Amino acid sequence: MSLHTPIFLRRSARTLAALLCAAGLMSAAHAGVTISGTRVIFDGAKREASVTVKNGPELPYVVQSWVEQMGDGDSAADAPRAPFLVAPPLLRLDAGKESMLRILRNGGDLPTDRESVFILNVKEIPPKSQEDNVLQLAIRSRVKLFYRPPGLEGKAAEAAKQLSWSLATGADGKPALKVANASRYHLTFGSVKVADADNNSQEIKGGMVAPLAELMLPLTPRKATTATVPQAPSSVTFTTINDFGGETDAETIRLAAPSASAK
Repeated sequence: MSLHTPIFLRRSARTLAALLCAAGLMSAAHAGVTISGTRVIFDGAKREASVTVKNGPELPYVVQSWVEQMGDGDSAADAPRAPFLVAPPLLRLDAGKESMLRILRNGGDLPTDRESVFILNVKEIPPKSQEDNVLQLAIRSRVKLFYRPPGLEGKAAEAAKQLSWSLATGADGKPALKVANASRYHLTFGSVKVADADNNSQEIKGGMVAPLAELMLPLTPRKATTATVPQAPSSVTFTTINDFGGETDAETIRLAAPSASAK
């Protein structure tokens, strides 16, 4: 760049270069340690569960792992722990290698009549750079850990059949979709779409509904799927995420009419 280029342009170029560099570093970091699967199922009838972590071909990493209570995603390694231990909690993983993490129950009183959910954290710590002024990132991956007590009623693959849907009024007084889960399992939605009698439809934000609990979904469009937004939804089409992280076939349910007492 010419020395006669205005200062603000030179600064902008340096800023852009820094952002591109950081983006490149983040891309490389994300290509590092990966976890087998997007969720972990801990069968309470067994002593432990396990996951495999695999490193890419570039760099060795130190891998730190722990289980914590379900939270907002901003917790650190010193956040409240769950009644599980990860072995080993700290390991060196050379480039191109993989290792198994064992997850063991460590006391605690957990419900015996329903599933419980926690978060498995796996943080990759890069080696110290031999160069100066290098930005290094420690990337933390988080996956859900579902604990299923032995003898749990029903089957996870059939839990969606015990969902009931209805129109309701949210706490903010705005229209909402209420889903009640009568099963003993958590259900995470892959997609939720409402439609009216004229087949106008829209996607709304889903989430996860706990066992024996209800979830209110605001009828705020996530993505319009037709030119006209449905004014009076009469049906809901949804998918859920199975134990293997895949999306189930879509199911369509007729919606119950809202009631004045629905909250």
